[in-house]
Amino acid sequence: MLSEMQKMVGIKTGGQAKWFARSFGLVFIWFFSCVVLLMASSIFAYSASPYIVSNIRVDAQADNALQAQTKALGEGQMRAADIVIKRLSLASERAEINFKGVSLEASGKLISSLRVTDEKRSSNRYLCTLSLTFNPKAIENYMSSIGLRVLDDEARLRLALVFENKKLIYPDVAVLGQALLRLENIFPNEQDRAINDVEKPPNQTDTPFEPSAWRLAWENAKADKKLSHALTPLFLVPEGELVKNLYLLNQLRSLDIDNPDIDVLKEIAAHYGVQDIILIDGQPVPAAYTTRMYNYDLLNLKLHAFNTIYGVDATFALDNSVQALEEEWKYDVAVLNSQENLDIDVIVLYNLHTKWLEAQDALTQINLIKNVSLKALSKQGAILRLSYVGGYERLRSDLSYQGF
Repeated sequence: MLSEMQKMVGIKTGGQAKWFARSFGLVFIWFFSCVVLLMASSIFAYSASPYIVSNIRVDAQADNALQAQTKALGEGQMRAADIVIKRLSLASERAEINFKGVSLEASGKLISSLRVTDEKRSSNRYLCTLSLTFNPKAIENYMSSIGLRVLDDEARLRLALVFENKKLIYPDVAVLGQALLRLENIFPNEQDRAINDVEKPPNQTDTPFEPSAWRLAWENAKADKKLSHALTPLFLVPEGELVKNLYLLNQLRSLDIDNPDIDVLKEIAAHYGVQDIILIDGQPVPAAYTTRMYNYDLLNLKLHAFNTIYGVDATFALDNSVQALEEEWKYDVAVLNSQENLDIDVIVLYNLHTKWLEAQDALTQINLIKNVSLKALSKQGAILRLSYVGGYERLRSDLSYQGF
């Protein structure tokens, strides 16, 4: 059970809090068992769905065009369904039931929408790209029927800084440094064009740049939205922005993956509004790729180093790295779900109605909050009862991340 001293952490007993207490007949004393939250001026919010699978490319041949199309679409929906089931379940639990994949018949019943692009066809061949959205309730029913738990709580958004052989390649600070030199000789009205050149794929710019397989794997993962729809969503530094921000570019240039400056990481995290930064180093070895991955929690000053991850090529190494992040997160959630929920009263203070709306939106971004009930409301504050899957310190960390 939480001590009263723990519960009072973060309480503000200033004039606004005292007014709010009087408004509802509450008495603020040092052992009042509520947490008081003051809305920050801005909230970093991010929303993506683990039930979406984008850019599944299919190619099938058959006796005629219609059969080829039917075959391709069936194969694509099965592959996408497998991705979602694996994303939302623990590998150990799939192994226990000997999960082999979703059948064609079952996969069709799980889809809520399907989008087809880039179609090409001939008399006996069909190619296209599929993006699918799955029905959460249908997924839950299917997984329950085969003995799998659904673990669909998403982690906080993290920034990924990608190294290769200990050299930062995404963002590519070397190429961006060259772009900065170019900008010194470009008229101001042409700078935006130069910045856009940096954001284009390498084959669309005159910059002498040949990306490695490891960098291309990350570019493709970003384009295919593998990173954003993961249970542990990641994003990459927008490289064009760095051309306008010499200070941030130099901060990134200074990073050493073996011994990064924590103060620099804090500044980068603050700039992008995140709590966690992933440093990941890919290294090609004979017939494979290996990765070293480190998660820096810069709010709680915690470091987690993952075991070496392997893949037969750069793409598999990246996919296996994302899955390792997801697997660790799902295991944590599974452990938390087996524990008793933390039920706690929270006071939210605000001075504008828009801040109250922002507060509500921010709370919905915390996936481990399972229930929110309104106990009292006025023009300057509200009392909420939160039911949270996890401990007090973890709740404080999640609330801090959302701008409270």
